[in-house]
Amino acid sequence: MNVYIEYDRWLKESEADLKSAENMLKTKEYVWALFVGHISIEKLLKAIWIKQQGKLPPKTHNLAFIANQLELNITKEDIKHLADITRFNILVRYPDNEEKFREICNKEFASHQISIIKGLYGKLRIMLEETDKNEGK
Repeated sequence: MNVYIEYDRWLKESEADLKSAENMLKTKEYVWALFVGHISIEKLLKAIWIKQQGKLPPKTHNLAFIANQLELNITKEDIKHLADITRFNILVRYPDNEEKFREICNKEFASHQISIIKGLYGKLRIMLEETDKNEGK
């Protein structure tokens, strides 16, 4: 495995997924916007994992678990948000959960959650860029 290729792959995918989540929000696909928002954070955390650990990340969708295994400067509130965002991944996968989730997942709710996702994404990207600078990249 070439660590640099894998790192770049996960990072680029995370960027594309975040844009897709924003576009889905605009087209009123609120449930799927949050699902893809989760995926964007997951892929970014996994890029950071590769950067820090030099190996492929674990096969889990639990954002708080991944974050807690990394050297990140994040708050307890950030970890709570990551746990909440992880729920979007689960709620959409199963029809009985998705139906209930659709009832609460309106424009206001989804917009607020995408705002949190974008905030976390930006915070994680800044940390990643600082790591790159420290490595002279």
